[in-house]
Amino acid sequence: MLDIAFIRNNVDAVKAAVSAKNLSVDIDALLAKDRERIALLQEIEELQSLKNDINDLIKQAKTPEERAEVIEKGKDIKQKTEAIEPLFARVKDEFEVLMAQVPNIISPDTPRGKSDAENQEVGKYGEIKSFDFTPRTHI
Repeated sequence: MLDIAFIRNNVDAVKAAVSAKNLSVDIDALLAKDRERIALLQEIEELQSLKNDINDLIKQAKTPEERAEVIEKGKDIKQKTEAIEPLFARVKDEFEVLMAQVPNIISPDTPRGKSDAENQEVGKYGEIKSFDFTPRTHI
């Protein structure tokens, strides 16, 4: 699997690999989903940072009124976080599905065919074993 940073920096090469392998992976949709995933992750991290700050403010509150006010802010942040996390999980899953479809970059010296039947065999290594019986399938 390719790294998303590599895909971001080499969009044309990745699109060329997709077309060379006759696949239908939408790289632009992958990059859009990545941007959405990053934005949601940053929002969650900011809310977690605010939650940590509020925990410190609760400890420093001098009066019960101040403490209640800070606790109420903490509850609001918790609700926002709970609303965003399922959305982030869904976007992350969609992103991972798209990432799994992206092929590796083909070496420039690799001969290309339009299908498996047209692919060239470049070389064989080792000897092909022949059996005096019919071997079982692995499945």
